[in-house]
Amino acid sequence: TFSNVTLLDSLGLEFSKRHIVKEKVKVTESECLDISDNLSSFYRQEGFFYVSIERNESEEVYEIRISEGAPYIISSIEFIYNSDSEVVQKDVSKAKESMKIKENERFRVEDYLNAKVILEESLGNDGFPFVNVSESAEVDSMKKSVRVIYKIDEGKRARFGRTNFQGIIHSEEKILRRFIKYDEGEYFSSLKVNETKDALYKSGLFDVVTIKVKKIDENGNVQINVILKEGRHRKIKVSA
Repeated sequence: TFSNVTLLDSLGLEFSKRHIVKEKVKVTESECLDISDNLSSFYRQEGFFYVSIERNESEEVYEIRISEGAPYIISSIEFIYNSDSEVVQKDVSKAKESMKIKENERFRVEDYLNAKVILEESLGNDGFPFVNVSESAEVDSMKKSVRVIYKIDEGKRARFGRTNFQGIIHSEEKILRRFIKYDEGEYFSSLKVNETKDALYKSGLFDVVTIKVKKIDENGNVQINVILKEGRHRKIKVSA
């Protein structure tokens, strides 16, 4: 399934064909064992749960024989919702377009875990500050298949409330508010929170920027606390 280059890259070994044939690379016995273990881990991450790695050692050569076994195929992908919200189902449908995990294709752990991140980002950018997606995979060793399930608890939808700054010493709050990428009263967006954080860092005024999202209040708003640690300020003198 995988080329020699791909397998070597998965082990952190970037040998060209010329190096393998002519310049014998020396490794210790413990390093050889690590290579075999890491290779087994790579295959399992790629959906080959019953791969077999055999080692043939001699004084000059460490040979690895691989029996991949059958890859495990995704039989179904299910989404279990905490509510009947049309907004949530719409966000999930949009997230599916970016997910690499697909039915009837080989199960890959990376795609399986990334789908959880994509789902939480999609909902987090549409007003759900405390969304939680839990993933599970049911393996059928007889059918060589995997049933994937994502349980979605979106929490309450909220809007941006008041933004408070903490740790200001030399900076003026009215100037810092220009870096905020969202408006009070609009639906919460984790993307805009991160953009605000990046903008404050890029201002060059702060060494540390921490943004905390408080609990949703009775009005359906979340208060945002921006905690700052100012860096050393520099004065620029200009003359003409």
